Amino acid sequence: MQIIDRIAVPQDKPKSLLTFLAGLLVGLFVFVPMIIAGLSLERVMLMLAGAAGLAVVWLPAAFMALLFTARLAAGFYREIQPRPWREQVW
Repeated sequence: MQIIDRIAVPQDKPKSLLTFLAGLLVGLFVFVPMIIAGLSLERVMLMLAGAAGLAVVWLPAAFMALLFTARLAAGFYREIQPRPWREQVW
């Protein structure tokens, strides 16, 4: 059983939106606190690891946001149907 089958994923939303939101939330709740902790504890490596992780997570999230908005503007999602995660559109 895949891990995506165990998570409650909305089936009427495109993959690009969900991937963007996941990347945004992971960046906010994992890597931003690492940066803050590194700055407050004066640990440069912790701060740099948080900044690198934030960049690694937010770059694909930004791409997914651009993909979602471009397809939304083109009307690609007008008739989106609820489907399992593997069959859902990007």
